[in-house]
Amino acid sequence: MRKTFAVSLLSLSLLTLAACKGNKENLSENLSYVLTFKTPDAAKRIELMNAATRVVQARVESMGGKVANQKVKPTNDTALLTLNISDLALVPPLTDGLTSPLSFRIMRKAEEKETADITVEQFGGFKETGLTEKELAWLSAAADTKSNPPTGIVVVELTPEGKTIFQEIAKKYKGKALGIFVRGRLVSMMNDVKDAQESIVISGIPTPQIATLFADDINVGLHVVFAPQK
Repeated sequence: MRKTFAVSLLSLSLLTLAACKGNKENLSENLSYVLTFKTPDAAKRIELMNAATRVVQARVESMGGKVANQKVKPTNDTALLTLNISDLALVPPLTDGLTSPLSFRIMRKAEEKETADITVEQFGGFKETGLTEKELAWLSAAADTKSNPPTGIVVVELTPEGKTIFQEIAKKYKGKALGIFVRGRLVSMMNDVKDAQESIVISGIPTPQIATLFADDINVGLHVVFAPQK
């Protein structure tokens, strides 16, 4: 299927699926989500619980709402996240965004006579390469102190299979542009991928805080399943 999207800057708005703003009515809603983790690593679970709270707050705030009394309590193999939200109208889009599956793609620029899988305004068409969210292991964010003020960097670690696929992509499309797509949106372009590269580095992110939230969003999407508690 051919899809067309306008390119968007890497910003907090990118990290949400909801496009509408909430109409504030000074209401308060008690929400609870059960978090199920896809990793057995206890240290990673703690990181993911903290990341989940930041992702929820950012999504609500990007829709014009506020979060209060947010808490996460681990149980046996899960955790319970509870919070109050300022606007009842934001509950459905928040839940929809949190429960929707993550989509991550490394895509190549389409050749002139090829039918593109995705077309991005100002950047043209892109084709699938075979590297998806299934090949992601973990994302880490850091500050690039070489910039003034500091910008953000995200390192995308790949699974062993993902490293092999990425190296094959780098060799096959050496010197050609590759695009990083998250949930169908172009977030970064790569123009100088090294053959032996085993991880993906996204640099030039406006601030370290946005880099952290981007990494949080992907890590949570990869390793945490949200289920509303009724």
